[in-house]
Amino acid sequence: MGNSECSFLKAYLVEKLEYVMMSIIIDRPSIKPFRMGDASSRYINVPCPGHPTHNKLVEIDFDYPTISGKGTQYGQYTDGSHESIWIDNDPKNMILDESKVDWWATWQIIIRLQALYNGKRQHVQYIIHEKIYDLILKNISREEGQYFYTVVNIDQMRNYNHDTHMHLKLDDEL
Repeated sequence: MGNSECSFLKAYLVEKLEYVMMSIIIDRPSIKPFRMGDASSRYINVPCPGHPTHNKLVEIDFDYPTISGKGTQYGQYTDGSHESIWIDNDPKNMILDESKVDWWATWQIIIRLQALYNGKRQHVQYIIHEKIYDLILKNISREEGQYFYTVVNIDQMRNYNHDTHMHLKLDDEL
């Protein structure tokens, strides 16, 4: 769904993503489609436009899963395929419309990917907006929340549009 010049990942990472997405679909067949966005440039050490770090074939952005199945960033804005998940997106007073976000799917993507790494935190990075993080914490157990805190990075601002998508770094850089 993202920029065609930024649609490249290492093959084994695509397999991990596919495995995780399929396992989520098996557990919840009614889940809406996932929308993947910009990954990496085909050229090593050449970043994708607008993405200073998408340059090692290990990073990809995902729209936040929504209840409607509409995207939160990627795709054409004119075709009605987007869901506004923010009641107010003023950076100083961001208010999330929690009824539109599929918190469970967001949480599952991250914890299932992390499980494939056997807890090796230094190899991966998952960045989500703090309001999405808070929504997930509100809906999981305390123990799950303590684990989730050790796995995810929280973005409090809108510097890299993490209010519209999550960022996944899936392995070490070259």
